[in-house]
Amino acid sequence: MAENDPATRSGRNNATRLAALGLAILALAGYWLYAGSQLVFKGLRTSGVVTGLTAVMDAQGRALGFAPVVKYSDERGTVFVHRSAVPDNPAAYAPGDFVPVYYDQANPARALIRGFRETFAVPLLIAIVGSFFLLLAAITTGSTRSRARPNERLTTQRLNPQPEQAARLQFHPFNGVAYKHYLGELKGTGTRKVKITDAAVALPEERNPVALCEFLATMAAICCAKDAESFVAKQWPHLVRPRFFKARNTRAFAFLFEYAAYIVLSAVDLDSLWLRLGNATALRTGPHDWVPSDVIWEAAPRHAAFAKEWDALRVEIEQWVKDVALKSDPARPFIFSGHAIGGALACLGAYEFAKRGRVVSGVITFGAPPPGGQAFADEYNQLGLEERTLRLEFDADAKPIATMPLLYVHVGREWRLDRPALLQREPTEGGDVAATPQPAPPKSRSAYAAYSLQRRYGLVLSALIYQRLRELIASSGTAADCDAAYKALTDHLNYIRGGNLDQNNSVFANLMNLPVKIKDAADLEALKAAFPQHVI
Repeated sequence: MAENDPATRSGRNNATRLAALGLAILALAGYWLYAGSQLVFKGLRTSGVVTGLTAVMDAQGRALGFAPVVKYSDERGTVFVHRSAVPDNPAAYAPGDFVPVYYDQANPARALIRGFRETFAVPLLIAIVGSFFLLLAAITTGSTRSRARPNERLTTQRLNPQPEQAARLQFHPFNGVAYKHYLGELKGTGTRKVKITDAAVALPEERNPVALCEFLATMAAICCAKDAESFVAKQWPHLVRPRFFKARNTRAFAFLFEYAAYIVLSAVDLDSLWLRLGNATALRTGPHDWVPSDVIWEAAPRHAAFAKEWDALRVEIEQWVKDVALKSDPARPFIFSGHAIGGALACLGAYEFAKRGRVVSGVITFGAPPPGGQAFADEYNQLGLEERTLRLEFDADAKPIATMPLLYVHVGREWRLDRPALLQREPTEGGDVAATPQPAPPKSRSAYAAYSLQRRYGLVLSALIYQRLRELIASSGTAADCDAAYKALTDHLNYIRGGNLDQNNSVFANLMNLPVKIKDAADLEALKAAFPQHVI
């Protein structure tokens, strides 16, 4: 793989982010150590009395230890209370104990208990965490360099594959036989013979079901939207028994479509620094952590933060599955999908459903982080899910969700999309075509994630569908055939996006733009010459 390969660049970017985070944490540790030592060397010393103990809890509600609450007086006799943040287990102090206290003469409320733990333990612990991130950055850099060796074979499939790879793309239902039936059936109300869900059979054959991926990118965009529930109720009559769930930092969207049950997941907030740090530093679960209460099997090690998010949603999703999905058809297949953290949760949900003996026919994710360790990936494969899982990735995706690379591995097959879709074009004075300026991406991580999902994944997949329709309908390159291909694309998108595309729905504020319309064969060649780096 060449040094400037997108995967290599992505590895370098990850190493840079890890190094920056490690240096920032080390700087925080240094400041904390300096402030504490200055208080010891330049502060005033007095005696305080322990008035009580405060239990310090972890994220799971378990007591880490007990920290003292100390009352002391400054030189003027003013009483202050110092609440230590350093716990001991068992408690190092008891109520009534006298302890030496240092306080700042200029700000007597700023104090610490004399001793190694409160002066040095916390900054040293922070420094260890920062050093760990620097170590990860060094490991990631080394791994990236090893992948960049010149004679190594490129294993990821690129968008617009070479002719020998073209069979790996499955444009179901847009093949030479089925597409006319599919487009004709869109205008009817009866049962459709050609179904988008059928494309899931391409997954075990190592083909990419483009239409199914496009549909699920749309569903993930709906799941992200604040007004999703009202949008679905008004404009999606062909989604059966839709239901939205929300717990902790995750939203789920479950529905019946065609003959399958779909479960789509998305993170609610990606802007929280504490959540990002929690995800980046989370350890793996034990065999009994956050598993269903009604099972006796053990679970493979999973990402603890992601497992906890899925566990919070499980009860409501299970109730919907029993009341809706399996009530009329006990053998109904399930398809899971999700974007960003929701993609990792989709893998955890599919793993759990497969262990319960349910039929999981596909897992399709967009920019998802790894959900578990190597043992999880091995069991995921043994359950038959590895060959049915497809991870869509962009080199320049929404802000990545960092996890510790030594603890977690990806599951499924990767499909890397590294070319954008051309949205609009305008003629220049010389008669050539030029791209219309695009709106600036949102600064919020959460908003940018939805933006990326709609513009990168949804639009590029729609452009691929449009390419296929032009091959099938507009092979002659005449203006009339190109018009027919664009009309067929619009009918298809009305079906998978819900309602009329001309309506202004905030759910699809970005995705409302269609791929650029091709007027005729000469127009197509002019666009390819002007924008060789785009999917047209």
